[in-house]
Amino acid sequence: MLASAAMADSLASARLVALVRAGPYRLALPAEAVREVVRAGDGESLLRALGEPETVAGEWAVALQAKSLRRFRVDAVEGVRPRGDSPSLNLPAGVGVDVPELFRGAFQMDGALALELRPEALDDLPPRAMGSPPALHGTSEPAPRALLFTAAGRSIGFALPQVLSVVARPAVCPVPRAGLGVRGVVEHGQTLYPVLDLGARHFGRPSPGELGVLVDQDGRALLVLADAILGVRQGFRAVDGDEPGWLQGERGERALFPLLEG
Repeated sequence: MLASAAMADSLASARLVALVRAGPYRLALPAEAVREVVRAGDGESLLRALGEPETVAGEWAVALQAKSLRRFRVDAVEGVRPRGDSPSLNLPAGVGVDVPELFRGAFQMDGALALELRPEALDDLPPRAMGSPPALHGTSEPAPRALLFTAAGRSIGFALPQVLSVVARPAVCPVPRAGLGVRGVVEHGQTLYPVLDLGARHFGRPSPGELGVLVDQDGRALLVLADAILGVRQGFRAVDGDEPGWLQGERGERALFPLLEG
């Protein structure tokens, strides 16, 4: 027995969390809601409860007290840890989680992000809403200077004023129920950004995720995964007869300049 109802207040004040893994997700459960953790116990798959596909049955069972007491199977239990002073970062709207109240946010622990799950949200969680990816639109605005990179074998460009940073090996934290093509979130400069995989969303070829380009379009910032960085090029403009969104540089190279939708 990890916690009883009588211990809940003291555990909450101590800011203790139980860290678990379910599939690719690293989740933090409030310790005051955890009643029991057992090896090879029965229960419902936490992945399935979150609306995600279940690959294998979890080896651990966690009993959570919210509106009711429920047991969930998880793949691993990292242990119970004090949160300390680690700040909680809000998930950006661009992640596209269809039930925003499912998570309080995310925080850093042991060098990686963990998502703060609200156990009470699991009780009334509707089936995951599955839709189609938004249409891919591009801009025809000239770009005197632009950063070019590749995604799914296509050249992608963003006007240089929109480019905030290039991130090598972004530490992406996957998020359950995220929008189509959204790989998760990444922390950069003490801020969380949605991670968008253009290749997976629009071209049927996911990015390996070794590089990311942090861009800001009209106040909406996202990290766009890249296969390779081509560099800064100049003189991009629309050419008659080209598809919308495709611009041509002064050296004749063509690139798609997308308008991002998180």
